[in-house]
Amino acid sequence: MSRRRACACGYRWLLLCLLICIVSTLLLMNDQLDVHVTNLGTPLVLPEEEADEVSAERAEPDSPPVVEEEPEPEAKAPSIQDEEELAPEQATEKPLLIPREVPAVKTLLDVYKELCHMGLTSPGSIRLAPTEVRDVVVKLYQPLVERQPPAPFHRERMVPLKPPDCKDPAWKHLLDGTRRSAPRAVVDVTTGMGGGPELDLLELRLWEINASLSHLKNPGVKDLYVISESAYGLRGDVKPLHFTRQRQRFKDFLPQVEHILLDNCSKYSREIEKLRQEKSTKRKKGGTMFSAEGIQRLCVLKTLIQRRPTVPDDALVIFSDLDEVPSAKAIQMLRVCQPRAAAKEGPWIQMHYPMPYNLRVGCKRKTKSQMHFQGVFATMGFLRRKKSLALRYNIRKNLIVPNAGIHLTYVGSRADVDYKLLHHGAARSWRPKPRPPANA
Repeated sequence: MSRRRACACGYRWLLLCLLICIVSTLLLMNDQLDVHVTNLGTPLVLPEEEADEVSAERAEPDSPPVVEEEPEPEAKAPSIQDEEELAPEQATEKPLLIPREVPAVKTLLDVYKELCHMGLTSPGSIRLAPTEVRDVVVKLYQPLVERQPPAPFHRERMVPLKPPDCKDPAWKHLLDGTRRSAPRAVVDVTTGMGGGPELDLLELRLWEINASLSHLKNPGVKDLYVISESAYGLRGDVKPLHFTRQRQRFKDFLPQVEHILLDNCSKYSREIEKLRQEKSTKRKKGGTMFSAEGIQRLCVLKTLIQRRPTVPDDALVIFSDLDEVPSAKAIQMLRVCQPRAAAKEGPWIQMHYPMPYNLRVGCKRKTKSQMHFQGVFATMGFLRRKKSLALRYNIRKNLIVPNAGIHLTYVGSRADVDYKLLHHGAARSWRPKPRPPANA
């Protein structure tokens, strides 16, 4: 009997709970129905007495809703933290101050103070700033990026190159193991001379290429160095011709330099003018900057072909950015050793070891997948037939040159790196965010 009573009691509690749930649901539905009826423009069909009651409470459709006015809060000045949290689009809406005369700065801190005074205080604001503002920023950095090197360049390698081993197993996919009857001449082609660390990189590059001939007493070849520059950066900002202004720094190589002024290329000049007239909304998405960069490279290669018809077809062409410095060892192997028949005349992809910061800090050895595959080796004959070269090719369909060089992404002083990022396509947050003063 006790078990039956327990079961009956349990059923009663279950029915009671179910009844409570049903009643609660009905009450909730009734409340929601009242809310919907008062908010919708077209009332639901209700009994006449309820409909009259609802319509009497609803305001006329054309009359504005009655809102009780609240006292306005006192105006509060935005803090530095609030300004940092603004979106780049909101930050650039503030008027920017352009100085009548660009002050002569001596330190990087002076540059940052002037940028804050101009109103460039948020990450990305410099990228979306008008052209006339960016021109001023470039001039601010000019004294810092054109400074003389703190010490003369070491022309001799610390570790002299050994004679090349054309049977090196690491090169068997590219070389047939024999030596050429005479070494190749080298034609080094770079683009994007923007200044900053690139003058240092150019000097390093020229001496490294020259070192690839150090094992030969009488090389019998004369290399060619193609250096191009423009009065505008890759984002259309006015800048000095840094190489022209510091030619004497490279006096040992000037007889072998083919200097190309990109502003003489009409297609490139038109693209730069279009870039300078772009609005900030288009610049945010990249704009035509990468198009101008591609036209620049094509102009350099076409001008080289036209000006140097006597360069032999078997000359080794090096085509890469300035911060992708080729290795003297790799150049030596390709200069002296005979390539396989399957290698043809290129293009051979350069495999660079990435060194993001400087030459004094050791890096953990990287795997092949972490290497930087950009820049190519080819022959002058290949360039003449194709009339162009690309910086990147399919690594699965083309041969790779092992240990071809190093990629120095952020080498140089902080001012040098800032200046480089001003002209870089993907650069945005190139400057530190402002911080409140310590006594705030």
